[in-house]
Amino acid sequence: DEIEVAMKAMGFEVVDPGVMTVEEQIKAFASAEIIAGPSGAAMTNMLWCKSGAKVIIFYSHVRGKEYPYWDALARVAG
Repeated sequence: DEIEVAMKAMGFEVVDPGVMTVEEQIKAFASAEIIAGPSGAAMTNMLWCKSGAKVIIFYSHVRGKEYPYWDALARVAG
């Protein structure tokens, strides 16, 4: 809740892809310049972002745990 309040204060629009249709998710991600959210399946929507969009993914730091799939997906998406 605290992160959501802080993001809204910075001008972010808060959306829940889990309650959106696929078409709504595509539109939201395709029109965004910056996406920020928790690690999870919804962030694969970065594939719909325009080239050069910034994506910030929040995840827990666990020693020895890597998250290479987000970098790989971002490279594919441009």
